[in-house]
Amino acid sequence: MKLLLCIFIIFFASNVFAQTAVFVGKPETKIELGNLNMLTENEKSDYRVLITEDNGKFYWASRQNKELSRYEAGAIISYTALDGSGSIIIASDKMMTQCWDADKKDLVVYLALMLPPKDKEAIEHADAYGCYNYSENIRTGIAYISYFGKGE
Repeated sequence: MKLLLCIFIIFFASNVFAQTAVFVGKPETKIELGNLNMLTENEKSDYRVLITEDNGKFYWASRQNKELSRYEAGAIISYTALDGSGSIIIASDKMMTQCWDADKKDLVVYLALMLPPKDKEAIEHADAYGCYNYSENIRTGIAYISYFGKGE
């Protein structure tokens, strides 16, 4: 029995520590039902996004460790939950340099292309936008909750 317990602990520990952080992001804004809200410091910490990789598979560690598919197209990397519960869209460093050098609103609108129309409109008309490099979109029934922030 002790041997079985030791084997289980070693196996479990090796699986937990085998995951490598691929992306960590801290949100600054939240859009829900077309309402744009700036997050408090506590909310920013509570709603961090974490993507990990383990043996070539990607996981949404901050959302019940859901398995993700990864797609890269130009300056955008997107991760989509295999169960359809949401996605994370990340802009490359090159795109962020362009964002800092140009109009910040262009990137925010670009990242919003994957969002429902109400969320796009809220972003396009928000005065409180920033130069975000990711969006996290969580399906809640037929609607979405979206977080926009910066990678750490």
